[in-house]
Amino acid sequence: MQKNTAPLTAETLAINSDKRLSEQPAGSPRFLTAFDNPIAEQIADFRSNQLGTYEKTFKLSFAEWTEHVPNRSKWTQLEKAIAKNWNQSKNNKKKISDFHLKVFMNAEKSGFDLKHVSDLYGDIKELRKVTERSTNFDIAKCLSDANRSILKGVLSRSLFLEFRLQSNIKTFIKLAKWRGLMIEAMPVQGEHCHFKVSGPLSLFTQTSLYTNSLLALFAVLAWDAKFEAWALTIAKDGSQRILRIGAFEGLKSGKKPRTFDSKIEKAFFRDFQLATTDWKIQREPDEWKANQHSVFPDFAVTHAHLGQKVYIEIVGFWTPEYLEKKSTSIKELNRKDLLLCIAKPLVERGFDFVGLEVPVVIYEKNIDPKIVIETLKLFF
Repeated sequence: MQKNTAPLTAETLAINSDKRLSEQPAGSPRFLTAFDNPIAEQIADFRSNQLGTYEKTFKLSFAEWTEHVPNRSKWTQLEKAIAKNWNQSKNNKKKISDFHLKVFMNAEKSGFDLKHVSDLYGDIKELRKVTERSTNFDIAKCLSDANRSILKGVLSRSLFLEFRLQSNIKTFIKLAKWRGLMIEAMPVQGEHCHFKVSGPLSLFTQTSLYTNSLLALFAVLAWDAKFEAWALTIAKDGSQRILRIGAFEGLKSGKKPRTFDSKIEKAFFRDFQLATTDWKIQREPDEWKANQHSVFPDFAVTHAHLGQKVYIEIVGFWTPEYLEKKSTSIKELNRKDLLLCIAKPLVERGFDFVGLEVPVVIYEKNIDPKIVIETLKLFF
């Protein structure tokens, strides 16, 4: 686990702290692509030619073989990924000291029968011998794993990151907060939402755990081909560099986030688009702050000609605690550009929407877009 003697700040670095990272010159990490397949094949062939040798001996041979190749770090990352995927039937949980490893290998060279010892310690990585590749060995997966390692290295050296998103915003923020990441919303630019997330180098301790949490965010971002991220990285010599991270080949995605929280929202989004061309609808457009809580209105509709923007929140069948929290948040926000769509059963059960002082549309099974469009005239 890494520990910093003092946290770094943007003010101590030779960057413009008044500008966003996305507005400053940036490089890119050297992620692997399909063009690197020939290199991976060479490494795989080299490993196949080393059958029967110890893994540690192979490592030394590989280091000597690649000593003068260009971009040696790329070869090293690929070799680690190939070794990981070479024969996944092996389990290497056990560890062994360098001293005992040396004794073991020298004893075998001297002719001692170490069959029983080999059976006992055969799952130790250093004592394993290079075997035939498994039948499910996949070069593409090796590239994906190598890129994941490259990304993890970038994140581990980051002071903070800036994310620009167009979709899955709510899921992104929920995951960031659940993982304990320090995140803050930045002013919206066009159709994109920007967020600033502190990096591991802004912490004193637990930087490895924090890096893994950052890595989990990119599993969500993999579903948004338009996402972009910028990382302010600090090298060991103290030099700083901004790196732009976009969608890259092999970015491992997690479970696909749900676009809509309910069938009612999905149907309304579809029906509203079919009912009018004067209004453009957007899903989960902005983040609002209400007493230190994040609130995401379900939709924003913008008039195509007049530019008037109105937010729409759907209040459906939820628990009393949720409704109480929702009502409190709406009152704290005190928005004059909000329209509520409330399920009729909630009104019948006494849900107080009068005190919210915003226009309301009551719906039963589905929300009628024509009624919503008519109600939107109240905002002019």
